[in-house]
Amino acid sequence: MLLLPIAFAALLLLAWSPPNRPAPDQKPTSPPPLITHGSRMLPEVALTFDASPAVGYDTAIVHVLTETQTPATFFLSGRWMQGHVTATKTLASVPYFELGEHSWSHPDFSRLGLARMDDEITRTEKLLTQLSGRRGTLFRFPYGSYSSRAIQQVYRMSLTPIQWDVVSADPAPSISAQAMTKHVLAQAQNGSIIIMHVNGRGWHTAQALPGIIAGLRARGFRLVTVSHLLADSASSSQADGEKPKR
Repeated sequence: MLLLPIAFAALLLLAWSPPNRPAPDQKPTSPPPLITHGSRMLPEVALTFDASPAVGYDTAIVHVLTETQTPATFFLSGRWMQGHVTATKTLASVPYFELGEHSWSHPDFSRLGLARMDDEITRTEKLLTQLSGRRGTLFRFPYGSYSSRAIQQVYRMSLTPIQWDVVSADPAPSISAQAMTKHVLAQAQNGSIIIMHVNGRGWHTAQALPGIIAGLRARGFRLVTVSHLLADSASSSQADGEKPKR
């Protein structure tokens, strides 16, 4: 009867090992993960919208989301917020919207040194906090481009790097709203993170969005923010860990 408490105590000792120093006879920990989706066991999907600098702001997208009471996560660059102060405050005022960071000037993080990464993130974080009254916890790499060093730096700055597993292809002028809707609905699955754009790069996003939202809900998906998706995924993983293995 003492085997279980002893094993549990051993696990606690390992968990309390000093950070960045592997416990004896253990391999160094692997790099932190880059998040591309949530739990494949839960029928939840996150709609995300990027806003890179110097393009614009598609209010029709926000209108669709608010009319349908649809949670969404927006990744905002610092320069975009600087030029769209009112829009940023509007997004922050919607309780079921979440704001994340998308760097200051939208550079390729796979090519940056640590000092430049720090500056890109810190400046964006400062402005986001100033305009929204809350600090972001999520980060999306510009162009979806990164290196292992960039991932580690984002985590060091207390942010979680978020990618995606479903591409809407909305920056392509040739893709119609109907084609975009069909593609997204065909690719979406449990835990999917869908990438779109709110800054005018999505040519037909606003037209496709009602069909995407209705189609996902008709398939039984619950639309949530990325943070909600990750929290539910963590809870699901912990619950699965308590189940006996077959």
